[in-house]
Amino acid sequence: MLRQMLSRIAFLCATKLHSFRVIRPPTALRMLSAKAAQEPPLKAVIVENEDDQAEEQIDYEKQLEALMPSEAVWKATPFKHHKKLKDIISELEIYAYMGTFIPKFLSDDDWFRLLNTTESVGERVSFLEYVAIKQRRQEKDKKKRSDRQERFLAELAKEKEKFERGEMGYGPDLYQLINNPMRNRKKIHATQGARVVSALRCNERPKIAFDLQYMFNEKHRVQSDLGNQLQYVIS
Repeated sequence: MLRQMLSRIAFLCATKLHSFRVIRPPTALRMLSAKAAQEPPLKAVIVENEDDQAEEQIDYEKQLEALMPSEAVWKATPFKHHKKLKDIISELEIYAYMGTFIPKFLSDDDWFRLLNTTESVGERVSFLEYVAIKQRRQEKDKKKRSDRQERFLAELAKEKEKFERGEMGYGPDLYQLINNPMRNRKKIHATQGARVVSALRCNERPKIAFDLQYMFNEKHRVQSDLGNQLQYVIS
């Protein structure tokens, strides 16, 4: 909380005092931190979270470079608003060094929203915190989906090995716990062929035809959902 309050105070000073000049992180401060890190640890040491330690190790210059507006933003911004854009960059330099929740990057859309929808320093700080939290959530969701997919593929590989050995391996294109013709390609072809032959013998034209050739190129979940929907249509 104290760190966030200091960052907001620094922003107010940067916007109100014309003589205030943004200073990059002092080299002496970095050297002092490095020297303190090399000293032997005391007995009473408070261990911080791994996330906080990882954030502190991020190089300031690279992080700041990822937050800068692209050339497209400069070109699309009217010249009369360039001063505001420069002021936001100055605020961002301080926030990237002192802020609590720092985005990993800012897209062109984020910059346009900063220019057009924020008027005060507080609003910009709130927006930057929102972007940072949103990016973290997206990364966690992506990791969860990736882990879930890896577990599914690992289990499917085990079931395929069982199936190839002649054992009961269950999965897509393998044995099924429920005899569902919409989940077995051979049964689908046999069922469709039988119905086509029956219609030709009776000289009848089908009223509705479904082209499901693309179905087997989709993911397993899409195939399953589409099969259930077609079952409802047929029934």
